[in-house]
Amino acid sequence: TATENYLAAKWGLLGVRSTVENAATVVLAEDATLDMDGKDQFVGMLGGTGAVVNGTGKKLSLGAVSFDCAQDGCLSVASTVEVVEGFTVHFANFPANGDAILWKIADVEGFVNAVGTSCIALTGVPEGLKARIRCRDGALYVEFSKGTLLIVR
Repeated sequence: TATENYLAAKWGLLGVRSTVENAATVVLAEDATLDMDGKDQFVGMLGGTGAVVNGTGKKLSLGAVSFDCAQDGCLSVASTVEVVEGFTVHFANFPANGDAILWKIADVEGFVNAVGTSCIALTGVPEGLKARIRCRDGALYVEFSKGTLLIVR
């Protein structure tokens, strides 16, 4: 039993530890569901249009989200999402005209900004574009600034 527990913990097998940190990149198809087993979890990168189920009151900490601007829909996360330091949003098929300044990247149950800042790292967008993460009406958005800074306390 001790050997099995050691190996299960070493390889991050389900149900062994209450928190599993991993660098996994998970891309969920439209009808796919990822069940995080009702524990506080960390996922390296999450993308696609499927659903993540983790249970009320549990946190899903994210290192990165991958979002395809050309896709219909976004991730659905039945958990509180926590943005950690170094959080990155990767955009695929970002429109050349850059008209959209607000992109909905996930439907979420709740949101915690663990880094205490709204600055996020971006990939797949024109150089010099700055953005912040916002949560409103049960959704997580990336908002691109157009030169105006609004601070709300």
